[in-house]
Amino acid sequence: MREIVANGPGPQTIWTPSTVPATPDVNDYTGAVNLGVRFQSASAGTISGIRFYKTTTNTGTHTATLYDNTGTVLAQATFSNETGSGWQEVDFPPVNIAANTTYVAAYHTTNGHYSVNSSYFNSSFSNGQQLTALANGTDGSNGVYLYGDSVAFPTQTYNENNYWVDVVFNIPGGIPPWAASNLQGQAISSERAKLTWTASPDDPTGVGYYVYRNAVLAGTTSGTSYIDIGLSSNTAYAYSVVAFNGYGQSATTSSTSVTTPNNYMPANLVNFFPVGPDSQPTSLLSAWAARGANALIRTPQGLSTTDWTTWNTTADSLGFKYIRDPDPTTPANDIGKPNLLAWHQADEPETSSPVISASAIVNQYNSWKQVDPTRAVSLNFNGGSLIDQQGGYCDLTCYASYLQGADWAMSDIYPVSGWNQPNSLAWVGQSVDTLYSLAPNKPIMQFIEVAYQNLPWCGQSCQAPTPEQFRGEFWDAIIHGARGVFIFPEQPYNPFIFDNTTPSMDAEITTQFNTAKTLGSVLQGTINPIGMAATVSSPLEVSWRNYNGHQYIFVLNASYNAKSGQTIVLTGIGSATQATVYGESRTVPISSGVITDDFGPHAIHIYQIN
Repeated sequence: MREIVANGPGPQTIWTPSTVPATPDVNDYTGAVNLGVRFQSASAGTISGIRFYKTTTNTGTHTATLYDNTGTVLAQATFSNETGSGWQEVDFPPVNIAANTTYVAAYHTTNGHYSVNSSYFNSSFSNGQQLTALANGTDGSNGVYLYGDSVAFPTQTYNENNYWVDVVFNIPGGIPPWAASNLQGQAISSERAKLTWTASPDDPTGVGYYVYRNAVLAGTTSGTSYIDIGLSSNTAYAYSVVAFNGYGQSATTSSTSVTTPNNYMPANLVNFFPVGPDSQPTSLLSAWAARGANALIRTPQGLSTTDWTTWNTTADSLGFKYIRDPDPTTPANDIGKPNLLAWHQADEPETSSPVISASAIVNQYNSWKQVDPTRAVSLNFNGGSLIDQQGGYCDLTCYASYLQGADWAMSDIYPVSGWNQPNSLAWVGQSVDTLYSLAPNKPIMQFIEVAYQNLPWCGQSCQAPTPEQFRGEFWDAIIHGARGVFIFPEQPYNPFIFDNTTPSMDAEITTQFNTAKTLGSVLQGTINPIGMAATVSSPLEVSWRNYNGHQYIFVLNASYNAKSGQTIVLTGIGSATQATVYGESRTVPISSGVITDDFGPHAIHIYQIN
């Protein structure tokens, strides 16, 4: 028997992280296969993960499964965030194992290229502590495999090969964690619930918490709160929280329940996803209609009563819906207007000069609501201040105060034309996330850039965004949950230009506006509903929806580089074997729940299933 000391106190593996197979890549087989190892532990403990050695050509999806010696599944998980090569690990809630009892750890690879050492298991291998990989013929064969596209218990063996599958074992030795207490649940919108609990002051070993929804793992956190998203409206959910430590020991709290309210989405947004420009004059409205805009936000400043009436009449005749100031004669004139989505508060009140206080915004909100309690009121913030890139104006508590004066919220941020930060397009999604954290029960929208602005603090160093950058910002906002996207086409300075977009930008605007407009009913559904899920690796971003019996997966390449062979791992899609790529006149196969596709820079693919 060969022995090594593989680990110190705490979690153990059979082989050390520096161990390298003799043959890292068996390149004569490129099909799907299950590969496994039989092992025992000298003492009882838990298995909290599975490892395998990967070469750069072993691509595709990898699924880990822990079995007892008869093939009963004890745990299963899909690897994510893999490195190009070396040992890969996926963790799952700890599974208790008995001493001197045989188990099988296996992984399934879709593309072969596995690693091997021949004749390895003609004797057993011990890590010098508790774990032993058994010799072939001890309580079954070792170095097991089984060909096939599906995950299955490997039962075949050849030449006593070692295929380099490993486990993460936790021996009881730490102080078991104490259960958290005072578990509280609150529905914070029709789609989200917030859970809070109190950590035990006597628990020095607790390192995290598993959150279970209806007895199914919903997520993991190291803190004492968790926001669960993608819920259905008017539905009851049962939650429990399990404290765990580094030894795989755990303790469960008592449970709590949360019932979500009816859908918070207002009726005029349920099947309508607003896309359109800011502050455009009457003379340009028909041009924006031709580019696919279905909504307008804010009228140009200083309109006379006649021009105001003409702007509204023209917008109505072109089929626009709009967000604007109340009628300047009296807000009561707006009662019953079907195309008026919302009244709009003063823009960027927290950074205006002079600053408009939160109390003034709330007072204005209350005044308008006295005129028409059913009319929504929207409020736009300075996105740079909101995400603390332009600090000193308003902290999150301050923003929460402002939000008392709005039913809908949005922010504007322009990384390229306003900040000369082309590598910070993700600020758009960050802005949406921040507003949802402050107002989860309000529709959140987003302003993005489309033109050169000639800003005095930025000048020529700030360029116009490219169509590619616009596309990336547009779908980044949507993937993060925006319920509408507006664009800022103006050049505000020297000279002022209402529409400073280029022909190439206009073409991209038209494409993305029409896509979002057509999919409006889909996009306004529950964001990332539970029951299905999609997982991607950076730099891809993903979101999904259910609508009318179909499942939609939105995947964005949030980078400037083309990405080929990218995998989208899907769950909850039934037996679907292909997806239609919306707007691209093609389909892609779904193999073992995985889509593999190529992405151009800041490309968006929308997959429709069923």
